[in-house]
Amino acid sequence: MLPLRIVLIASCLFVRISPESLRWLIVKGKTEKAVDLCKSIAHVNGKQVSKEEIKFEVKHEERMGDIRDLFGSRDMAMKTLITGYCW
Repeated sequence: MLPLRIVLIASCLFVRISPESLRWLIVKGKTEKAVDLCKSIAHVNGKQVSKEEIKFEVKHEERMGDIRDLFGSRDMAMKTLITGYCW
């Protein structure tokens, strides 16, 4: 039980300190944070990037998926429950 708790605590801490994905930031309209994240990624990779070089092509999606999609049909609800149980 102790190793499981250690893994759970470590994963919770990792989620808190890890940045959002670039795609999520762009879709949510947070382009300034996305540019900053691109610059930090470039810095880690030893590259120099200016804000003018970073351009995003924003495609507006009509609808983002949510929890309703996981239980929208009987088949999908069963798959969701089985996956959750096995996980």
